[in-house]
Amino acid sequence: MTPYKLMQQPAYNPYIIGNKAAKSITFYDDNGEIATTQSGWMGSNHIHCEEMHALEFTRRLKVNLKLKEHFFVPSKDKFGDTVVALYVYVPKSELIVQQVGEHLFREDENERVYSQFFEITGTFDPQYDWSKPEYKTLRFSYGQPRYEMTERGEMLNKLKALIGGDYEAGKKAEQIIKNKTEVLAILSEVAA
Repeated sequence: MTPYKLMQQPAYNPYIIGNKAAKSITFYDDNGEIATTQSGWMGSNHIHCEEMHALEFTRRLKVNLKLKEHFFVPSKDKFGDTVVALYVYVPKSELIVQQVGEHLFREDENERVYSQFFEITGTFDPQYDWSKPEYKTLRFSYGQPRYEMTERGEMLNKLKALIGGDYEAGKKAEQIIKNKTEVLAILSEVAA
């Protein structure tokens, strides 16, 4: 079998292998899956990783993590195009990949979003200047995020549902919360 190498194209995030775009990357070891990205690249934009480009992949028709090799499995996306899922056997690479667990991903006044994270140590250059790579550890989120509403977010959702539940109702609910002191004074007058 001819080994395949990863390629990338300028201004196109997913890795390319066998002329097909990657849809996900799964890192695994002898104990099973370590982490799976929800995209065919790493980072918010594709980050160049020299160790990934050094890997040789085999084309497989189905997933078999017992093979202890780097491989890819083609499938069809929702538009009928062929895409591939990449599988990287970490012990057979120069990469160090570790699960970090669930941490706060982002937070605003209405909600907190938690996500699973993994760290990958390799030679990266996120600026597309591949003449100056750095060996470092980067942290990436993966998997489905978990949302947790703040008290304000829960109040906003209740008001939105009470007013009508649509986009305009959400804007009105925001205004009510912003002006809650005045709204409460008016409601006290009406109730008296």
